[in-house]
Amino acid sequence: NQVIKIKPFLAEPYFYRAVAKINLEDYNGAIEDATMAIDRNPFIVDAYHVRAVARQNLKRYQGAVEDYEEGLKLNPEEKSFILNRAVCLTELKQFEEADSAFQQMLRIDPKNQNVYQGLAQLNLFRQDTVNALANIDKSIEMGSKNPSAYFVKADILMRSKDYEKALSAIDAGIELDPRSSGMFINRAYIKYNLDDYFGAMADYDYAIGLDPSSIEAHYNRALLLTEVGDNNKAIDDFSYVLKKQSDNFF
Repeated sequence: NQVIKIKPFLAEPYFYRAVAKINLEDYNGAIEDATMAIDRNPFIVDAYHVRAVARQNLKRYQGAVEDYEEGLKLNPEEKSFILNRAVCLTELKQFEEADSAFQQMLRIDPKNQNVYQGLAQLNLFRQDTVNALANIDKSIEMGSKNPSAYFVKADILMRSKDYEKALSAIDAGIELDPRSSGMFINRAYIKYNLDDYFGAMADYDYAIGLDPSSIEAHYNRALLLTEVGDNNKAIDDFSYVLKKQSDNFF
């Protein structure tokens, strides 16, 4: 901030402030500062990267793709640009382009577990659970310490209604990342489908302990409380949801 005040014509201070804002999860601020850096010097490759990541976190996938493409013009084999562009294209449902980008990554870096994880997500968007499972298994084989790979595998198995294997996969992921409230919500859903209501309730409770503001956890716990006849506690959870989402019809 001090440098910008004295020399507002320099690009680098805006870039470094954008990086700081990314780390503070101020994604809109990061976009503004990265843009200021690019306006002053359009050849700072990392400024496009920062702006793309910020846009990606805000689910502005088209803008992120455009930034990754600008970065690739300056550095055509930057692996993070190619991979993240492929992920964004998947989210935009531009499946052929996404697949092409993933295949390019495989040629450059065939041992990158994140490529196989991205391909698994792409397969899921295409409703191809067989290849999704094959790709996520490859990702896990390459780096079994990546919790998100196990979470993706659990999601694939849940869609196939193979709840026993889904539980095993999500247990492995939670062991590596025990602070993810969303994964406890997913595990509660799996346990519910295995008729383990006590285990499901415990996971909803734990998820809310990790993230007390989770609408999804409160709502799903309310449904389960209703099913087991604990109506007063169910009303408390439904009331919490309605405080946050007054127009929630369900």
